[in-house]
Amino acid sequence: MVETKMDRDDSSENKAKYRYALQHFEELNRRMEELGEPERYIFHFLSPNGYAAFFDHLRSGSLLEGRFRCELENLLEVSDETD
Repeated sequence: MVETKMDRDDSSENKAKYRYALQHFEELNRRMEELGEPERYIFHFLSPNGYAAFFDHLRSGSLLEGRFRCELENLLEVSDETD
């Protein structure tokens, strides 16, 4: 699941959305595992400066291995920890 945002938009609203979306998908994946469902959801906030890298990771398969992080996600996590 991808939600698009503007570059460097580390607003309080986006910090909260990002934090709760990660929690939501973690819980959803846990429940799916309990039910024996093999699928898992991966969540990303994505902004224009990360589009090229995102699609490179998608094509190579590394996106599904959890090896993609965009600048906005890093910014939201760092700024959320300091608030």
